[in-house]
Amino acid sequence: MLYQARDLEDYTLRAEDGDLGSVDDIFFEDGDWTIRYFVIDTGRWLPGRQVLISPKSADLPDPHDKVLPVRLTKEQVQNSPDIDTQKPISRQQELQLAQHYGWPVDWGPLGAYAPPPSPHVLEEESRIIVREQPDSNLRSAKEVRGYLIHAADGEIGTVHDMLFDQTWTIRYFVIDTGKILPGKKTIISPSWIDRIRWAERAVHVSLTRDEIRNSPELDTLEVGRDYEEQLYEHYQRRKYW
Repeated sequence: MLYQARDLEDYTLRAEDGDLGSVDDIFFEDGDWTIRYFVIDTGRWLPGRQVLISPKSADLPDPHDKVLPVRLTKEQVQNSPDIDTQKPISRQQELQLAQHYGWPVDWGPLGAYAPPPSPHVLEEESRIIVREQPDSNLRSAKEVRGYLIHAADGEIGTVHDMLFDQTWTIRYFVIDTGKILPGKKTIISPSWIDRIRWAERAVHVSLTRDEIRNSPELDTLEVGRDYEEQLYEHYQRRKYW
């Protein structure tokens, strides 16, 4: 099953002992297209504060009740490191979050999903762990919406949404073709992107306008495997499943 990033916004984040607030944004890594954090607006509970929660603590979204359950307590969240979500998130801050919640560190020196560093790790060892890692490339799902999509031979539309799966991996960008192809929305895989010019708010893909124009019609964003089969056959691309 695929989920829409836009729909997840305004979901209630539900801890083991009560509601934490609502999902305001999603931060993803632009290298592997993995959702790294939910940005939570805590509302009246913690006025003026937003907190970061990793999908590592989350169960799957409940579309019926618009709830995102997390295996945390309100006390854990309240006592978490206070991080300004309006500024770039450093590796040191990510390390602090991992230590606080006990999350595995998937960029650590032991490779994917290394155990979280112990809170008792010497300060110097902690600095070494952070120094040896490249800077994070966290991007905002909200900020990417509206980026222009450039095919190999010209503009074709804008980013409308992103679809992610049960592994919290972004599988598709949803393209609104606007006036170019009125009334049509289509999807493309991030693996088909040549480059993103973040400063210019532009996504360049290795597809032609005709290829996108003739792609299988997308009637609903509830994308199933049958549609994915048609899509990958149309573009003659290797399937991810």
